[in-house]
This record gives sequence, structure tokens and C-alpha cells, in this order.
Amino acid sequence: MQQNTINNWQKIVKFGSHSLYSHIVGLSLAALIIGTGISFGSASTPPDSSGAISRPTLKLGSKGTAVSELQAALKLLGYYDGEVDGIYGKTTAQSVSKFQQAAGLTPDGIAGESTWKRLFPATPTVSTPKPTPSSTPKPTPSPTPTPEPQVEATSAPTIDLPTLRLGMRGAAVSGLQQRLKALGFFSAKIDGVFGSKTEIAVKAVQKKFKIKPDGIVGKSTWEAILR
Repeated sequence: MQQNTINNWQKIVKFGSHSLYSHIVGLSLAALIIGTGISFGSASTPPDSSGAISRPTLKLGSKGTAVSELQAALKLLGYYDGEVDGIYGKTTAQSVSKFQQAAGLTPDGIAGESTWKRLFPATPTVSTPKPTPSSTPKPTPSPTPTPEPQVEATSAPTIDLPTLRLGMRGAAVSGLQQRLKALGFFSAKIDGVFGSKTEIAVKAVQKKFKIKPDGIVGKSTWEAILR
């Protein structure tokens, strides 16, 4: 394989005596011989700040070493059979269009960034990540349980109900009458006046719940009515 490659290199050199062309093709074929692939790029296209080779946009009428580099690459790939003279003529433009069409690009005959990238695809650099030294994790202290607040048992609040008897008036009497009516012991008008009808109803409740029937609404009578 090496002998065939060298023979091809000798044939390619005969296509043009341009020293840059011979230099580029020679480097490319040398790379093929050692198995590293095609690697164009010369001092005429210095790398930019990011390290990538920055090549100019070339079109019909362009001249210079960048055009020679383009022609040499196209010739090596079989798209250009003219002379590597550094002049971007019609033949070079047609060769660029053929390459662009084959590469899935718009065949406009202008060698721009996308065309250069297809001609010289960047080789991705695979970096091996450095192992991060493992550190012994420190034991996480268990959280100290927060003691629950002690809730003191409190007795149910007592309702201070007034003692009601015959002759009294007010909202408390009205409330008493409403409750007696709900229990079915009082059928008169709720007027807030502790009259005889209210007293009779209270005594009836007291008798039912076995409370002394004195007609006076005290604590025990209230408890019976509000059950």
C-alpha cells in the first residue's frame, strides 16, 4: 500500500510544479502512509484565537495561497483536474460546485466556511477526565429531636349561666324560652319575660329530669335543658 501511495504522489506532483501544491500533497500522502488521514493546512492559514484554522471565503477572481490550498485539496479528492496556480477561475469554481453538491451543500461555487469545514473536517479531541480523588465522607450527625411541648390538661371552660326566675327579663330569658320551645315545653310567644307560662314550662322540664320543680332555672336545670 505504501508503494502505491508513493506512486500516486509522484503522479500528482506531475500535475503541477507549484511548490506549495507539492508540499501540501506530499504532507497529505505522508499522513496517509502512516495512517493518520488527510491533514491539510499551511502557514498561509494561521489558527485563530480558539486554535481552529481560519480560512478566507474564496470566489471567482480570488488569488493567493489559500486558493492553491483549495485547488490542491479538490485535486486530491478528484474534483479538480486543472493546474494549481492560486487563481480562482471558472474551472476552480465549477470544481467547488461539484464538491458542494456531493457534500450536500448549496452548489454556489463559493468556498465559504461550510465548504472549508467539509473539505477539512475538524478532528474531535477526546480528553480523558482526571479522576477526582475520593474523600471519605464525614458522618452526618443525627439531628437532636426537639422535645414536644407539654400541654397541660385544662378543664373544660364553664359557662356562667345566670339563674333565672319569675319576674326576670332580658336576652337570657328569651334564650331560655327558645330552648324550652325547641324541647316542646313552651308554646307561648318568646318575649324575654319570665312569666307564669315560662315558669310552668321550667317546672315541667325539672320534673322530667328529676330536678326539684321549683321553677327556678339554676345550674342543674340549665344542664338538663342544654343537653
